[in-house]
Amino acid sequence: MASPDLTTQHSKPATPTRVSSVPTGRTQALKDLKLTIEYKHLKQVAPGGVIVTPSFDNLRRWHGVIFVRKGLYQGGVFKFIVELPQQYNDHDAWPHV
Repeated sequence: MASPDLTTQHSKPATPTRVSSVPTGRTQALKDLKLTIEYKHLKQVAPGGVIVTPSFDNLRRWHGVIFVRKGLYQGGVFKFIVELPQQYNDHDAWPHV
């Protein structure tokens, strides 16, 4: 009995179901964790008179206030909002003020 010739059999190459080995939900959770760590670090190193805090309903929207202590705008209070895109912490993803 002759053995079958395996070189003539064609098999379909396996196609990956995901681009990344980490599931999407887990990847987003890791990004959120990095964002939380970045916020904690920012609180420790923020210049005096600058306050930033995440929104209650959206971790990627930060509200901030700058209290100007010296100079031409002394006594001024400036509010701002920082929007962090879902891709933040990836390549070429930047916050919007």
